[in-house]
Amino acid sequence: MRALHEKSSNDVMLLLRTSPEGLSPDEAGRRLRTNGPNEIPRVKRSFLRKVAPQIFDFVIVLLIGIAAVLALLAWIFPDNGSTSFETSIAIVGVILLSWVLIVFQLYSAERSLEALRKIGAARAKVKRGGKWREVPTKEVVYGDIVMLGEGDRVPADVRIVRGERLTIDESSLTGESVGVEKDSAPVELNDPSLHQLSNMAFMSTIITRGAGEGVVTAVGLDTELGKIAKSIEEAPEPEIPLQKKMGQLARTLSLVMLSLIFILTVVQIVRLSVIGDLDRDSAMEQMVNGIILGVVAVPWSFPIITTSVMARGMMYLVKENAIVRRVASIEGLGRVCVICSDKTGTMTQNAMTVKTLFQGGRFYSVTGSGYAPEGWLELDKKKVHVEKGTHLHRLLEAGFIVNDARLVKDDDGWRVLGDPTEGSLITLASKAGLDEGVRNREVLRDVPFDSSRKMMTRVVRMEDGAIAFCKGGFEVVSTRCDRVVYGNGTVPFDEEMREYIGKANALVNGKAQRTLALAYREIDHHKVSKLKDDEIERNMVLLGFVGMIDPPKEGVREAVSKCHEAGIRVVMITGDSKGTATAIASDLGVLRKGEIVVEGGELPVPGERLKDVSVFCRVSPGQKVDIVNAYRESGQIIAMTGDGMNDAAALKNADVGVAMGISGVDVAKEASQIVLSDDNFATLVTAVHRGRQIFDNIRKSITYQIYTNLSELSLMFMGSLLFIEQMMSDKHLLFLYFSTHLFPVAALVLDRTTPGVMKEPPRDAKEGIVSRKVFGELVVMIFTMTVISLSMFLVLNNGLVDIGIEGDPLLTIQTMVLTFVVWGECFNLFNSLSMKDSLLRQLREKSMLLPVLMTLIPVTALTFFMYFGDIGDGLDLSRLTPLQYGASVLLGLAIVPVVEVYKIYVRWSAGRETRFSRFFHRSMDVSISGFQMLNDMPAYFQRELGSLAPRGKFGFDMTGRGPIRRTGGAIIRSMGKEGVIGKGLSRVGAGVKNAARQAQGRSREKIDDDASDDDRYPD
Repeated sequence: MRALHEKSSNDVMLLLRTSPEGLSPDEAGRRLRTNGPNEIPRVKRSFLRKVAPQIFDFVIVLLIGIAAVLALLAWIFPDNGSTSFETSIAIVGVILLSWVLIVFQLYSAERSLEALRKIGAARAKVKRGGKWREVPTKEVVYGDIVMLGEGDRVPADVRIVRGERLTIDESSLTGESVGVEKDSAPVELNDPSLHQLSNMAFMSTIITRGAGEGVVTAVGLDTELGKIAKSIEEAPEPEIPLQKKMGQLARTLSLVMLSLIFILTVVQIVRLSVIGDLDRDSAMEQMVNGIILGVVAVPWSFPIITTSVMARGMMYLVKENAIVRRVASIEGLGRVCVICSDKTGTMTQNAMTVKTLFQGGRFYSVTGSGYAPEGWLELDKKKVHVEKGTHLHRLLEAGFIVNDARLVKDDDGWRVLGDPTEGSLITLASKAGLDEGVRNREVLRDVPFDSSRKMMTRVVRMEDGAIAFCKGGFEVVSTRCDRVVYGNGTVPFDEEMREYIGKANALVNGKAQRTLALAYREIDHHKVSKLKDDEIERNMVLLGFVGMIDPPKEGVREAVSKCHEAGIRVVMITGDSKGTATAIASDLGVLRKGEIVVEGGELPVPGERLKDVSVFCRVSPGQKVDIVNAYRESGQIIAMTGDGMNDAAALKNADVGVAMGISGVDVAKEASQIVLSDDNFATLVTAVHRGRQIFDNIRKSITYQIYTNLSELSLMFMGSLLFIEQMMSDKHLLFLYFSTHLFPVAALVLDRTTPGVMKEPPRDAKEGIVSRKVFGELVVMIFTMTVISLSMFLVLNNGLVDIGIEGDPLLTIQTMVLTFVVWGECFNLFNSLSMKDSLLRQLREKSMLLPVLMTLIPVTALTFFMYFGDIGDGLDLSRLTPLQYGASVLLGLAIVPVVEVYKIYVRWSAGRETRFSRFFHRSMDVSISGFQMLNDMPAYFQRELGSLAPRGKFGFDMTGRGPIRRTGGAIIRSMGKEGVIGKGLSRVGAGVKNAARQAQGRSREKIDDDASDDDRYPD
């Protein structure tokens, strides 16, 4: 209803079918029922839609299928034992636990956000039936007459019908930091912008000065705020890259492991057939063993690990004042390369504070920050006591009197009602000992402030007459003065003195402080009413000026420094001038040597120069989106902070959108992925730290799980190929399933201390869970466990070493292998706590209580079941002698020095280029490329094949393009240049060629060196 700005107030009321007396209660109720509440509705997504992609993960569905098969086998063959049925129950229990964690994390995040929305629930004053009454903002309807007062938030879009010095802060909507003056006069402009509509007020903007009344023209989604909210809500939800990668990795590993287990089962059945021991029971036993090995080997815990680590991280982030609204943001937090931050309210307190006072040729400093009247004036670092009757007292008195703001204290501390600049002057006077009594003087005349004059004057009655106090911009007020306070008296304000005071003002401006001049003039109170406004503001005495600044929030400097240590660029985006932005950014450490400041008029910045920019100033809302997109196009992962409606688009476009919980509007919060409940930049850096910790915990947990699964599968697979007997029984595998697959992983999931996580560069966006370093460590771990276990079984089974085996030899050897595996996997937990740091360093830098407790559970359970009660017999455990048990433990301990040696090599080879390191790294890259090719295949075939549903009248594809042909076509395309197999083989081939090329190059270098030696030393 923008056309209403062109009409008079009376015409607007006629169009909206209302009057100056307001709507009747019945009519207001009817309109509320017809048009709905005055609120921005959030898109309600069903519970199933939120959790279905996670609770029906591929691996979980696979586990459900395995559990069903085991239960079916237990029902068909009850004489085969109840093991399969018990295992199926355990699997279902694990699945239910995973679902509970997923539901809990979503519920806790939404609950925290809902509590934040209720902070300061808005109410509005409306006139109904000629009487003013207070109603919830959501019950305001179009046509209501609303009261607008200082400090109020505008409840809806309103056409002003009466305004008295009415000024509204519209920065959250338009990005304009200066308040907009409002009145009721029609605005006759063609297609005006929002900030040009001087007779309109918009929903959620804040009234900073004056009072007025207005008629509501739009509510809810019809408001300007609602239009932005609607466009944001219609944008698609971001995918969750980490969970997508985890699911893809779990699917690939599951298919690989199940394929190996199937081959193993077939080999065992064939072997039994060859030796003549194959019957129904033995075949059934091999199938059940294969299924149980599948349960143990399949990475069923991947989705649970991801969910539990993220849920725990989200709970800690809530305690640290960061509410995670979308799980996708956790992945982004751990990879953030650039943080683009608002200045006001995020890096600074958004509380103007006087820090400098200049009078009489002297600079005074002011302690304290914010609006709390705590602090004092200092001169040469000595506290100053302000005496009544001095010029200093008069300056403070002027700032107190020419002032319409008020300071109030509530549960959140001190805040200002009115203009922030005026609030800082009240705080300054209070620090000097002046009280509210100073303001209790009769006002004889007011010359109000307006944007063209940039000054304000108030004439008050004094004991000996009247005084006109004036405040305003230094450049304006100084032109109205002919004398200035200097020393203990006043002197003419001549050219020399103007130059001197001007330099002092420029010096304070250079410290990013905004200056405000104060002056006075004594007037005969009988002449006050006869003088014109311009005559009152002549021949004044310049008392001096104050310098004020929005001070940094506590901990921001340290947080910026922490970002730089972590390789994260911090970029300040502000609407301030270049000088102010440069000074504040330098003070906070954002702007460093060699970096530049870019003004909005200089945008866009070429991609290669983005790395040099630390500050964007004089930036419009639309340009924020351009800045975000520029960083993303350059391959950077960007976090963006904002609090206003104008920030919503940029927040939505950023990899991690971060809204302010206190000052932020609902639209910004809905567009964001994280909400900071304390509006502090330092909290965002803490969240980045937590994001890195979360990813590190997930990587460590997943790596350990892959290691345990593949180690057990490898020794069982290789053992079945080399030996007739199984190296461990199916019950031994189940014991591993419920011990080392649970408790050590829990220690990694719950780990909170990873030294140096914020001293490493941001993780590459293309890097997956299994990086080169992780892959190498996995190879070392699995190879070590497999070789030791096979050697152990070979030596003992052939009697090469006598360790006093009595009773059933096979059962004793299998129990020793199980003991070795349990202790080895538990010992390896300490290796897995860090992919880089040695165990000795970790013992010095972090608590080992939790890892020790989590490893004691499996080994204690194994020992207890082995020697006490009948449970050991049920688990096929032999009672080992101390020698047998000790030998198994010592062999398990061998994994620690082997991995420690590998870590020493990794640390030593970092930054070094040796022949072996080049060969090793190239081998890892080739292996990872091959694994990535395998990992990409399921998604590729899913895209290529699409739906395999039969077509045609009789359920057949009559066009000759059926499933078989589509499958063949997909396989052929996958082998092509753009196919997944073709690309993968190209990557592998390129790696091999590169390695060969490097080797050939080194050989040529050697020949050249030899030739040059021969030239230097001829025969």
